[in-house]
Amino acid sequence: MKLRAITLENVRKFAGQRAELSGIGDGINLISEANETGKSTFFDALHALMFTKYNATGKEVRSLRPASGGAVRVRAQIELPEGLFTFEKSFASQQRAVVRGGDGQVIAQDDEAERWAAHLLGTGIAGPAGLLWVRQGVTGLETGVKSENAQSHETRKTLLSSVAGEIDMVTGGRRMDRVIASAQSAFDALATATGRPRANGPWAEAITEADRLGALRDGLASEVAGLRDALDRRTAVARQLADLSDAERQDARARSLAQAEEAFAQAQAHAARVEAARKDATLAALQRDAAQGALDGLLERQRSSTETAATLDAAEGAQTAAQAVLDQAQGRADAAQRHATEARRSADALRAAQARAGQHALHAELRKSLEGAQARVVEAETQRVAAERARAALAPMRVTPAVLEGIERAAQAAQRVQAGQAGASIVVHYSGAARITHDGNALPEGRHALSGPVRFDLPGIGTLDLDPGEDEAAPDQARAQSAFAAALAEADMPDLDTARAAGRTREDAERAMALAQGRLTVLAPDGLDPLRAEVARIEDELARLGTPQEADAAPADPETLAQAVRDEAQTAADLEEANAVLNGARLAHERARIGLEDATRDHAAARAAIGAQEEAAEAERSASRTLAQAQALCAERDGALDEVIAQAPDHDTIAAELARARGAVEAAQEETARLRQERSELDGRIRSKADDGLEERLEETRARAETAEARAARFAREAAALRRLLDTLAQTRGAAQEAYFGPIQAELAPLLAILHEDAALSFDPATLLPTGMQRGDTPEALTQLSGGTQEQIAVLTRLAFARLFARQGTPVPVILDDALVYSDDDRIERMFTALHRVALDQQVIVFTCRQRAFAGLGGARPQLTVAPID
Repeated sequence: MKLRAITLENVRKFAGQRAELSGIGDGINLISEANETGKSTFFDALHALMFTKYNATGKEVRSLRPASGGAVRVRAQIELPEGLFTFEKSFASQQRAVVRGGDGQVIAQDDEAERWAAHLLGTGIAGPAGLLWVRQGVTGLETGVKSENAQSHETRKTLLSSVAGEIDMVTGGRRMDRVIASAQSAFDALATATGRPRANGPWAEAITEADRLGALRDGLASEVAGLRDALDRRTAVARQLADLSDAERQDARARSLAQAEEAFAQAQAHAARVEAARKDATLAALQRDAAQGALDGLLERQRSSTETAATLDAAEGAQTAAQAVLDQAQGRADAAQRHATEARRSADALRAAQARAGQHALHAELRKSLEGAQARVVEAETQRVAAERARAALAPMRVTPAVLEGIERAAQAAQRVQAGQAGASIVVHYSGAARITHDGNALPEGRHALSGPVRFDLPGIGTLDLDPGEDEAAPDQARAQSAFAAALAEADMPDLDTARAAGRTREDAERAMALAQGRLTVLAPDGLDPLRAEVARIEDELARLGTPQEADAAPADPETLAQAVRDEAQTAADLEEANAVLNGARLAHERARIGLEDATRDHAAARAAIGAQEEAAEAERSASRTLAQAQALCAERDGALDEVIAQAPDHDTIAAELARARGAVEAAQEETARLRQERSELDGRIRSKADDGLEERLEETRARAETAEARAARFAREAAALRRLLDTLAQTRGAAQEAYFGPIQAELAPLLAILHEDAALSFDPATLLPTGMQRGDTPEALTQLSGGTQEQIAVLTRLAFARLFARQGTPVPVILDDALVYSDDDRIERMFTALHRVALDQQVIVFTCRQRAFAGLGGARPQLTVAPID
């Protein structure tokens, strides 16, 4: 069963309107709307459609009717394996139930439609409000409503009964008790509760006698077997001694040992020759490597001398070229300096004339700035005074936004209790001057809960008597009204309207203060002191300027001044460029000089390292001859080592052969001594037992022991049969609980692991509900867990129930109305994962007003549309 759409007409807040929830998908479906949107209304209406008869008139139906009255209509589009169906009920003034097929044809009406729904839902989920559907504010595993508690418990008992009926079908309840009592009495006469023989009972006495005779029989049998074994063993020992004493075998073992010792001595001598050859080869390799190093060093010094000579020639050429570039750059820099000096003098003269002309304009601009700054100081001081007055006016006002919000919440809670629990209220809207009165007072606009019978005066019409019926929620109403009155008293307000007016007055004062403070911030963001300092600064600047000088009669022509400034800038740039080139030439000249000095020094050192040309050539020839001799010797020694290694015998095999030969000789000697000792002991044992008549005594005792053991075995079989009978009856009686708890635990385990990897739940066989949780080695009662953890376990258990129903062939959606209100950010993300795991093959519908917290849930987003009823 899957829901595809839900439609409400004239239900609660949707008076005269049609509200439709469409586009409900297979898995997760999230209806995330603000408060007062009607999410709980959809939840309660769907519950009434599925589980309240169309002609009911009780509290649940009355709670769905809007204040304006009229028929209440609830419709759901349901998808079954057979296709799409529409199930609709009308309550109150129009009482009917209709089932339509996918083509719109009516297939069942009224009581037949109710039976169709009952068959659809099956007996396994009668009352999911306490089992699968989580109402707003319900966090435990029971709803807190007596009827729904009983309904949920009956649902679990129905699940249990589907696997428990076999017991009474076989025996009947009281007859089973008599059978169990009789079997238990017979069992108790024979055995203890743990299945052991009862002391002084017939079974225990039979076992004692059988044990005594069995021990005597086993002892005699052991002695007879021992005597026979001793005779057989003495024969075998004599044969083994004869074999070990054979002269040829002894000579063969001696010859084998002598040959192995000689071969081992020869192998040891050859190993010494191999080690000496390896040392000679190592020394020759060291001599070869030393000769190769000497020749490589000599050749490297010769290459270094050739390279440094070439570097010296290049450094001398670079130094000559750098000197020529430096001389040219010096001449260019001197000319640029002369041109720049002339251009600067001309531009300075024109700027001086222009400055005198601009002094008058600067003085006038400063005067204007002073006047503006003084005006801002005056305006800022005015706004500061206004802000302080507004702040002083706010101080005695006790109705802050937080206080007003608390009063509003208390009022809304009282209204919800009156409207939701008491089940009746009226909503007043005026369109003219006339007013409804109660006890001589005009009734204000808005919702008014009815806590009992009340009479209203309608001017020009008459009176209106309203009776909401029995008030079952008087204590809740009293608590809500008391909380509302306490909130008003805390704020020193007589009623909600006065509190709201005081809140608006405070808001006006806060806005006035914020406006004055904002203007003050714009005029003086850093306070009044910096603004006053700015006025003083401008006054000081005017005083410093004093009276401006008279401007020249003919100030400098702007174009002439601009050209002079451009000429000054150009000549300065030319001078800067010439100086940069000069500095670069100087740096290059210095680097060339240093390079020449380094090259001269390096070449002299390289020449000194190799000496005269003739000495260097002779040294190279001598090093080459030494290397060739060392290489020849190394090759000779390596060949000798390879030859002696190739001729070496297998030392490990020879050592193993020697150990084997020695072991054979020693083992033969030790075995001969051991067998002679054993033969002597066997002779003594055989002589001592030969005359005791053991075999005749064994046969007599064996017959008596078999009789006693048969009697004990008969009692054991009787006790085992009684135990099996009792266990079978107990297992049969407990099979229902096992069939219930097993699947539930199997469904819960992967869901619970998402929140707690090492956790497991324990269940109460009586209530069939979780009673505690064990994490690791620590058990915890459910009541000791936090509210958030209890809430999460409640939701996970419902998900497990849903999967169990689906496996029984009666799938039903899981519906959550503002659940998970106590879950932190991390836990709620894990709960989202659990919901998605179940939603792989289960429809889950989530109503919530926590739009931000549930943004990460994902899933489909059904559309909520509201329109007037045509």
